[in-house]
Amino acid sequence: MDQDLALKILLSGESAFLTGAAGAGKTYLLNQFIDKAREDGKNVAVTATTGIAATHLGGNTIHAWSSLGVRDFLSSNFFLKMPESRQKTIQSADVLIIDEISMLHSFQLDLIDSILRQVRDNLFQPFGGLQVVFAGDFFQLPPITRKNESLQTTTRKDKNLSLRAERSNLGVGATGLPHAMNGVRNDVNDQSSFAYNSAVWRELDPTILYLTAQWRQDDAEFLDILNKIRAGEIRRADAEKVAARLNAKLDDAKGEITILETHNVAVDRINDKKLAEINGDEKVFYRQKTGRKEYVERLAKSCLAPEPLVLKKGALVMALKNDQKQRFVNGSIGEVIGFDKNKLNYPIVKFRNGFTVTVEPDEWDLTDGENQLASITQIPLRLAYAITVHKSQGMTLDAARINLARVFEAGMGYVALSRVKSLNSLSITGLNSAAFAVNPEVLEKDKEFRERSKADVERFAHLKKKNKRRK
Repeated sequence: MDQDLALKILLSGESAFLTGAAGAGKTYLLNQFIDKAREDGKNVAVTATTGIAATHLGGNTIHAWSSLGVRDFLSSNFFLKMPESRQKTIQSADVLIIDEISMLHSFQLDLIDSILRQVRDNLFQPFGGLQVVFAGDFFQLPPITRKNESLQTTTRKDKNLSLRAERSNLGVGATGLPHAMNGVRNDVNDQSSFAYNSAVWRELDPTILYLTAQWRQDDAEFLDILNKIRAGEIRRADAEKVAARLNAKLDDAKGEITILETHNVAVDRINDKKLAEINGDEKVFYRQKTGRKEYVERLAKSCLAPEPLVLKKGALVMALKNDQKQRFVNGSIGEVIGFDKNKLNYPIVKFRNGFTVTVEPDEWDLTDGENQLASITQIPLRLAYAITVHKSQGMTLDAARINLARVFEAGMGYVALSRVKSLNSLSITGLNSAAFAVNPEVLEKDKEFRERSKADVERFAHLKKKNKRRK
């Protein structure tokens, strides 16, 4: 499908899934739709599953916008504790956009649906009657899973076994919604729990807008390789062309070349080395912790804020939290330009989005229901000379050094490689065959999406004819 028809379908009010290969122009089209819908007087809620993706659209994370946060279920008093301002925001929306949908679990999408139906007082329409636009590519990174369930999830399972049976028997959920809409989480570690497997996706049955043009890659040979990876048809000769870029020299005249790694440990090692190369005094910031030792240790394992955080003037950094004043979000990148003597020497960061901010400490919590068990307070920054492949999703890089020697997830290699425009802008520092793997379930689902999109081109052909007549 071309962008012109896809835009007309969205502007007609259809709920849709906007997809296509990396570089197909999904973000560009979304921005066009957002602008035109707002010109028509519609209130468009712009969200994404990650902070970085949200910055590309000038929006918020879906978890923050919906008030879902990191919850695995909705407690009995969820709506009582929901701020009135947030409820009004949800009630006033006409359109909801969720970008990078591949990284949202199916159970999370059902929970968001439950929240919106209840808050908008419309229990019998998906998402409370909103026009919903999912955007993303399921060949890219899947929902992040945890090896160990959170304390909240474990507690929920202990307390709610009878509630599940009650829902099944009565056909009504604890929130007053039909039981199929309650977003019950069946398996935290279900790797196939893509958003399209949710109950609400099936009920919504979105129009499929599969973009086929390519706007990022300007190297036909490289584009062919990426398309073969995506189709599960990579050949030895193709892999050898990528391997030929092993330790290739890149032009670094424009500044620091981004390094992509698959694991946080490697990212930390590179960042520490880069910091050591900067002349100047270090400023060291330590975590403040509250709670029993075992709870603090549990929280520390999932808290991305370094202990300690060591910074220098000139250091490249990444934000780890959304700013309440919306000057930066989780994933925003900037440079430390100094330290604020009036505020305990907290770092002053000039972010690439134009904002200059004195970044003050923020808090991470571990809770059991409504009870806080532990907290960690730290400046929400980390060094950003190297980033993980997960953090790079949605970015377009002029050049990159990529290590794919320890790929651990289908789609990870495809995401990393498709960040750059050509083979000549790529330097491989490590590679194995898993870098070319894609999820077989997604491969089959993608065929369905392509066929559905072809049918939808025919179904909405009248929109193009109407436009021609108007011209």
